[in-house]
Amino acid sequence: MATKYSPSNGYSFVHPTYAIDIIWHSHMQEPLKYASDCIHLVGYIIDHAPWPSVDTNKMKRSCDDTMNALKTKSDNDMRADHLYNTKGFRL
Repeated sequence: MATKYSPSNGYSFVHPTYAIDIIWHSHMQEPLKYASDCIHLVGYIIDHAPWPSVDTNKMKRSCDDTMNALKTKSDNDMRADHLYNTKGFRL
């Protein structure tokens, strides 16, 4: 998604799913590897904007846009909690 919905394609903000955000935070724990992977995969370092610094209307609009893109692309609902609502999987 970072490649297709990049700033160079006119998108300023892509709202990650909860699962992607957890993985994203984990990946950023090693900043040099994170920067290297970003440059290699999408050509720029993907900045992480914490929610308190993002305008509420912009966040809702980006969330709606991302949900629509995911629904169109993969028939997935990003509001579903794929980490805890997995049928048959229990810790």
